[in-house]
Amino acid sequence: MTKIFSGGKFPKWALIAAGVLAVLLLLFAVLTVYTYAHGDIFPGVSAGGVKLGGMSEEEAIAALDSSCDVRYSDVALTVELEDIVKRDVTAKELGVKFSSAQTAKDAIAAGHEGGFFRRIGDVLSIIFGGREIDIAVTVDETAAGELMAELAKYDVAPVDASYTIEEEKTLVLHPRTDGKKLDTEALMQSITDRFLNEDYSPLRAERTVSESVALDMDKVYAEVHKEVTDAHLEKTDDGNKIVPHVVGVDFDLEAAKIAYEKTPGEVIRIPLTLTQPKVLTKHLEVNLFKYCLAEVETHFSPKKVARTANVRLSASLINGTVLNPGEEFSYNKTVGPRTAARGFKEAGIFSQGEVVDGIGGGICQTSSTLYMAAVKANMKITERTNHSFYVDYAPKGEDATVVYGSLDFRFKNTSPYPIKIVATSKNNYIRVKLMGTEPDEVRTVKLTKKTHSTTPYTTREKQTSELPAGERKVEQKGQEGLSMTVWRNVYDKNGKLVESYVENKSKYKPMPEIVLVGTGKAQAATAPVTPEVKPPETVGTQTPAPAPEVTAPEATTQTPEQAPAPAPEDTTPETSEPVSEAAADAAASAAAEAE
Repeated sequence: MTKIFSGGKFPKWALIAAGVLAVLLLLFAVLTVYTYAHGDIFPGVSAGGVKLGGMSEEEAIAALDSSCDVRYSDVALTVELEDIVKRDVTAKELGVKFSSAQTAKDAIAAGHEGGFFRRIGDVLSIIFGGREIDIAVTVDETAAGELMAELAKYDVAPVDASYTIEEEKTLVLHPRTDGKKLDTEALMQSITDRFLNEDYSPLRAERTVSESVALDMDKVYAEVHKEVTDAHLEKTDDGNKIVPHVVGVDFDLEAAKIAYEKTPGEVIRIPLTLTQPKVLTKHLEVNLFKYCLAEVETHFSPKKVARTANVRLSASLINGTVLNPGEEFSYNKTVGPRTAARGFKEAGIFSQGEVVDGIGGGICQTSSTLYMAAVKANMKITERTNHSFYVDYAPKGEDATVVYGSLDFRFKNTSPYPIKIVATSKNNYIRVKLMGTEPDEVRTVKLTKKTHSTTPYTTREKQTSELPAGERKVEQKGQEGLSMTVWRNVYDKNGKLVESYVENKSKYKPMPEIVLVGTGKAQAATAPVTPEVKPPETVGTQTPAPAPEVTAPEATTQTPEQAPAPAPEDTTPETSEPVSEAAADAAASAAAEAE
């Protein structure tokens, strides 16, 4: 075991270590005192090649002024803006000045700022390596701003690709151009650093690129393309408003994409395809509802007060209805439910082969009158059903029965213009007009008919005590049944047959004759009088003559080469399905004239 000391004596190595430690502590103490006690610039500090060690701040300013005062008196720096411009920039022009006061202040600060260890470190660094202080240079801000503004004039703003429409028939694609912008703040710092470091070699400035935006051809197509739209009416709460026409615009999108990709820097012209609308705004404004397409009137008896009220009410409900081209009219939807609360009365209707009272009786005269007007105006009939028994206010094959919720009368506006239904009831007549715009090609419609078969009616007796025994009275006159086909023949303004087809196939059931037989007390014998009872829906003296029945439509004397032949009897009608016997029976059981 080694002994540290013996007999009161320290080993030699311990004495040496203690001496070294003592010396280091002494040196550290001296350095500390030196660092904090020294008020001037530490020896080893210089600036701009001038040694400033041991000087006060004022002495350093004087030394720097005498050495650097003429440093920037006659120097210039060449600034090159890419390959566009070269510019000699003098220190005098920029107001470059050497700041001896700031430089002396920075020199004093070396070793005199910061915490204890930082200051000791700085002093040691200065003692062993020296310290070169950057000289301070100032630039006149106004002069610098003017120089930067001069150079910024060469900036180019980015121009995004765009398109224009030339003379409404050519799409012009304009190319994109990238922008270039000078970073003036960075350039000014570079110029200042060059003067500071006395580096007067040419300074090249580059502009940064501002990328422009290319065309999105799909978006261009969406903006340019327009579907052709005729001027039409828009139905609003405030009435009908004319919506202006739109000219259709189109172009070959795929071809445009290819051309744009192949020649991105060139102006490209692409032809536009324009489609003119059939109905122009001005034409519609001037001619709207000025032309009568069709007019039909039918007579009704004012003696049937309830029925007359229903006819007038239903006419008022369809009056003023407007249909745009292609729009479908629904009688049931327009007239609505037939209820007492809505003003409808009980009047005669067909039910189970007899005439009985029912709510809304008589409104089928309105639907039938409208049907005849729609056919005359050459509209497309989409739903129509004949009555179970023919009525006397409309020619056979030209009636249209309705039952709310089951049987409707519907037609489409096949004209290129809006139409308006004008329905009025006056002087015992209901008059329906379809008002529109005069068509480019006027058409006239005539109907031809053929009866295929008839069915005789039967007689049914009903006993009544209201008549004397044995007396007979006709309560309901019988009607024969019949099956018929109606053709629609369309002629141009010169009378040439241009179209002929089956308008409808109607089948009417025979209406039984009902005879009352008396069972009451006998009276004195008198000659029985059998009054003539008219069929249901008799409308008075204004009874239209039945349409002529022909074996085949003969609408024109033109030869087959001049006009189309009428449709054969068994041709399926284009505008209305034939009414089957089952449908007629169902209509009868539900009330075929039910209204």
